Amino acid sequence: MRTRPLGNTGIEVTELCFGTWEIGGLFWGPVDQHEALRFLRQAKDLGISTFDTADVYGNGRSECLLGRAFHDCRDEVVLITKAGYMTGIDGAQFIYDGARQYFDARSLTWSCEMSLRRLETDVIDVFLLHDPPLEILRRKSVWSTLRRLQKQGKIKHFGASTDAKGAVTAIEQGADVVELAFNLIWPDALDELLPLAEREGVGVLARSPFGSGLLLRKGPDSRGRPFRFLAQKGRPLTSAAIKYVLGHSPVSSVVSGVLTPTELKKNMAACQRPLLSAAERRRIAQVHRSVAI
Repeated sequence: MRTRPLGNTGIEVTELCFGTWEIGGLFWGPVDQHEALRFLRQAKDLGISTFDTADVYGNGRSECLLGRAFHDCRDEVVLITKAGYMTGIDGAQFIYDGARQYFDARSLTWSCEMSLRRLETDVIDVFLLHDPPLEILRRKSVWSTLRRLQKQGKIKHFGASTDAKGAVTAIEQGADVVELAFNLIWPDALDELLPLAEREGVGVLARSPFGSGLLLRKGPDSRGRPFRFLAQKGRPLTSAAIKYVLGHSPVSSVVSGVLTPTELKKNMAACQRPLLSAAERRRIAQVHRSVAI
């Protein structure tokens, strides 16, 4: 599994990052804890070193699984977690819209302490604000809290999981890492965010390579329809979608949630070379200019 630098952090991340919302949460259906632990360890054995989670995934269950799976090889994995939502909402994830969020110093510090315990670690590699409103991203006190946690040795690097506009603001405030949706149907990061991240040496974690499933839906009104030309014999559209994201050098890693080893292996295979051809990239650019994605 190839690795890339996470911006200027000094951390190397695998091109595919294992997203753990699915195995930790309840919205996707129950996952046996022993199966989940075996799956996480299998992913590491296959070459995945980078794992993305959050304190609300399964109300802390996802972090607990990661902590138990890698407590004896902590220095061999990169753990990325997030804070900002009130724990307790996962498992009833339909209430994410309008869910309470807390980004004050006391709440972020408490969330960090609890994540450290659940992850069974002394330090978190990357600590991200979880879907913060733009006004929060502009608040100096929030970033001062993250810098204090970093100075205390509780986190190595910090940033925000947000959208393209929010990621730009986060970088302006000093974020080391940003995470955002970036894919064939949501290319918003192309114009400003990716060039800025590359100039500033900020790591980019690109989540939702399949557009939360929208890319793969069937029918004449499917948002993925303009990109079906990318599907070829031996290379499904899912594979082409991952290759598209990896074709942008500012991207450090593609974050993809998986529920089964089969899904993981398919996503890992998609990271293999070659990526998309120059002709395919030009045609994608034409679609972006001509179609309201």
